[in-house]
Amino acid sequence: GILSLLCHLKTSNLDDVTLEAKSRASQAVIEGIILVMQMLSQRMLTYPGVYLSFFDLLSECIVAWPQQVLTMQSELLSRFKDCIEFALKHLDERVNRSGL
Repeated sequence: GILSLLCHLKTSNLDDVTLEAKSRASQAVIEGIILVMQMLSQRMLTYPGVYLSFFDLLSECIVAWPQQVLTMQSELLSRFKDCIEFALKHLDERVNRSGL
């Protein structure tokens, strides 16, 4: 449910809102991803619906908001890096592409 909400917020048409609102939305999505990362277990990542949604969203956020990702605390940035490495080693080719 959380992943669906974050995906919806990420893909919402934010063209007609202020720059401040866009910034708050991007921050909310990134903080949501961080929360999801803390809840994910290896077992949960065996479900295609979970891992595809998660890695697609992670990839989209890194591409859409690189500055916010790069200015994170080093511990959080390390978690992002670990997730990307996991994606690159995943058996599902779609997850590999998201990691790239």
